[in-house]
Amino acid sequence: MDIIKFNDELLIEMLLENIPEFKKNVISEFIFSSYLVFGDFGLFLTEEILNRVKNFDLIERAFNLLNRLGNDGDEKVIQMLRVTTFEILTDDNETIGTAMKYLKGNTLKIFLEVVVFIKG
Repeated sequence: MDIIKFNDELLIEMLLENIPEFKKNVISEFIFSSYLVFGDFGLFLTEEILNRVKNFDLIERAFNLLNRLGNDGDEKVIQMLRVTTFEILTDDNETIGTAMKYLKGNTLKIFLEVVVFIKG
């Protein structure tokens, strides 16, 4: 598979294509910045994981996308994931456990590095 190079427009497009449910959460003024959008996505995914009535299809699609970005993304893509979505997912033990269940390969390794950095 080709390396996914950091490009705000491409990353946001990939996110919204894979998780159309998230579109209503995107603030139009922030649509230019993948850092802002993926930060909001981390909050969105956290809420979904902590929801009593979980949408497992959405959660699985979200982590499939994160796996693709983490396993095939260049260093700038990986850094963006670290400081946005992954950092937010470390806020709760349930979100950490869910991420550890769904993340694979290099993406899981990157996430665990963030957990250790944040939690000590």
